[in-house]
Amino acid sequence: MTTPVPLDAEHYYNRGTAHYRGGNLAVAIAAFDEAIWLNPEYAEAYRNRGAARGASGDLDGAVKDFNEAIRLNPQDAESYYYRGLARFRSDDFSGAIADYTEAIRLESPDNSWYMMERGCARAKSGDLAGAIVDYDEAIRRDPKFARAYNNRGLAHAQSGNLQQAIADYDEAIRLNPKYAEAYFNRGSTLVDLQELIPAQADFEAALYLQPDRQSIKAARAVILHDIGDVGRARELWQELLAQDETYRDADAVGKKLNWAAPLIEEARKLIAGME
Repeated sequence: MTTPVPLDAEHYYNRGTAHYRGGNLAVAIAAFDEAIWLNPEYAEAYRNRGAARGASGDLDGAVKDFNEAIRLNPQDAESYYYRGLARFRSDDFSGAIADYTEAIRLESPDNSWYMMERGCARAKSGDLAGAIVDYDEAIRRDPKFARAYNNRGLAHAQSGNLQQAIADYDEAIRLNPKYAEAYFNRGSTLVDLQELIPAQADFEAALYLQPDRQSIKAARAVILHDIGDVGRARELWQELLAQDETYRDADAVGKKLNWAAPLIEEARKLIAGME
């Protein structure tokens, strides 16, 4: 009779990592639990359990795991990075910036991703100038980083630099022609510039790439209504109403989607014409 080989912490760690990558979060967390029980000093197991907890929505639990991973291994850039993500998702933007800064310090100087994430946290905190500096550096490190161009475009748009925003969205789309978010953002900026026909084309492209995304469908419907395609606009809005009663109220939609006053007013006209 063969004697069973006892399973060690590394086995459970590897199992947890495989399940985490496969999206089986509950199974991954259970495997990391076992790895930590067998080896309470296993910093990587705490880090990966934290990542799995964060992905499952347990942000407080994730931060606790990252705290322990950092206590055990203060030189692990990934633990700071993942804790930054969890803090960002918890709206703790100053904490996220501090963690990303430490991850950047510890990581290799060509890491563009951490720099881009810090830019996102700075933008959310209201520091648009600091965000643009970080996006500039991320792009310097990786000139083909489409997401960094898109995010810098957002920061420029929020700063009122609309033409610079358009240039960044153009580059993001050139680098990734299937980048729905960049089409949507460029379309939104074109609306601000009162260039409604090209804006409509961008919203159409974004909706083709993400046909179920309500914010894109709503923006496209409003612009179609504005340029005179009332029938198609109402058809799209009816689809939205079937999914969410919020779309009966233009002001509620504007608040939900962070629309400017002209879009809200056009939505109001669209809704009134359907009653």
